[in-house]
Amino acid sequence: MARSSPRDPLRRAVAIVAALNLGYFGVEFAVALTIGSVSLLGDSIDFLEDALINVLIAIAIAAGARDAAPGSACCSRQASRRSGWRGESSERPCRPSRSR
Repeated sequence: MARSSPRDPLRRAVAIVAALNLGYFGVEFAVALTIGSVSLLGDSIDFLEDALINVLIAIAIAAGARDAAPGSACCSRQASRRSGWRGESSERPCRPSRSR
């Protein structure tokens, strides 16, 4: 049985918005070509841009879920200390995550 993630509703919403933007792009692009409107053509390209941005958001959400391994917060704190960042720190040693 697949486990659901708290990010699943967000992924679904982003996918729906991307699909709607892509659909609006197609409709508006076709109408712009039919009536010869440069203004509608420009607006349709804006819908395409919005759809592509939503695709990038979906990729970022998927990458964030994939890379969020147990122990990663600890290791990232150690990496930030090595880079000179002086925020809150924890002195716990970084333990490697266990594969399941």
